[in-house]
Amino acid sequence: MHRWLAALATAAAAGSAHAACTPEDDLARLTSGEVHCILNQALEVAARSSQTELTVALSDRVGNVLAVYRTGTANGGDGATVTIRSAPGASGGLEGVSAPLSAQAAIAKAVTGAYLSSSGNAFTTRTAGFIVQEHFAPRLGNTPGGPLFGVQFSQLPCGDLVSKGSAMGVGPRPSPLGLSADPGGFPLYKGRRVVGGIGVVAGAESIYGIDLDPDPSRPDADIEEIIAQSASAGFAAPLAIRADRISFKQNADNSLAVTAFGNPVTFRQKRPGTDEWFEARRAQLNRIRHPVVIIPGDNDWADCHRSGMQPMERLAKFRELFEAGGESLGARRMPVERPSGEYAEFREHMRWEAGGVQFVTLNVQGGNNNLGSRKAVTDEYRRRMAAVYDWLAQAERRVVERRLAGLVILIQANPDFEESWLQKTRPGAYDGFADFREALRALVKRMERPVLLVHGDTHRFKLDQPLRDTATGATLDLFTRVEV
Repeated sequence: MHRWLAALATAAAAGSAHAACTPEDDLARLTSGEVHCILNQALEVAARSSQTELTVALSDRVGNVLAVYRTGTANGGDGATVTIRSAPGASGGLEGVSAPLSAQAAIAKAVTGAYLSSSGNAFTTRTAGFIVQEHFAPRLGNTPGGPLFGVQFSQLPCGDLVSKGSAMGVGPRPSPLGLSADPGGFPLYKGRRVVGGIGVVAGAESIYGIDLDPDPSRPDADIEEIIAQSASAGFAAPLAIRADRISFKQNADNSLAVTAFGNPVTFRQKRPGTDEWFEARRAQLNRIRHPVVIIPGDNDWADCHRSGMQPMERLAKFRELFEAGGESLGARRMPVERPSGEYAEFREHMRWEAGGVQFVTLNVQGGNNNLGSRKAVTDEYRRRMAAVYDWLAQAERRVVERRLAGLVILIQANPDFEESWLQKTRPGAYDGFADFREALRALVKRMERPVLLVHGDTHRFKLDQPLRDTATGATLDLFTRVEV
């Protein structure tokens, strides 16, 4: 065993390359030759990335360790110094401990990839970072815990639910550090069957913990993920069951009539708003079994100047891919109406009726409604908001003429009803939402029917009635806001 591992290290250091591993048989296990090949792939990628300190672990489906291989001289060859860190303010147990634990961390990542995957879903440790935290999605306050909140503690060797001694049999085995939410762990497959997992720890010093700001749009941001993913070539999960291909929770709820997205499809992406990113997200939305409507968010176009792209060109591309035709997205489409005439280019403005209620979408943007810190309005703002008010007026007329029960408005931006955010962040800037708030106030008073505004933007769940009568200060009870 040691001789061929040494040969692997020599070949990797020389920069040799070979074709991706090919499974030797269709058995639901990894053979020694397959383990050899997977490790070889990991070492090759590490060498090309100049990673001299590396720990790679492979496990089988039930947590038995098949291999652990270390390169480098850190801690006298005992592996990288790993610091265990979870949430700010956490203390006790292993929190904050720094020790040569690279083997244990790599094993935990491998076991997690194997344990959290099946023939129906393939989850990496980055995916685990989304579903084990106290909020779902992470950093979105006032929301319930993730679907597997706290599960990372379930496989600790000291756990009450973990079999011990002879009762353990062939497995499942406990994980030395519990289930991992630290990027760098992948499941390994033969066909649609999970056969094990791979975990990687890179560098002489490494942080092992929960990614408190996981971002699926930047998988290339972590060298441990790059190595683990590359090493799994030939044993990668089928595309259809990977986490980014699994449709959202909405697919399990047959009572839903429509799914609406008011937050950007681009979130802190390394290359925001590219054609490839848009096309991938459209394909994902079209796998949702219900009708889907979506409006662009600031990250999708308005903020693209930060990466050298043209915002208006990106908005045009968004409209082409997401707002084409007279129907929604989704596996099951529904008809929607879009503007014609003077404001026909604003195809993200939609309307439809359901349950005796008029629904409308409007392009009201985050980032101070795309004004930023400007002290005056821009031509883009002026024309877009003219289209917004025109579409809103048409919605009001329809509600009244058809004697509908009320109006639901969907936008991306938080329009700052408290009038505090702008003062704190951009003093002196033109308030890009002031006219919109006044338009809502006048609409509610004229229409005398319930109005529900649904928006995203500031990543906090809210359900309140923030609109006040400017003359009396009284709450306008017919207006409700939900932030999601």
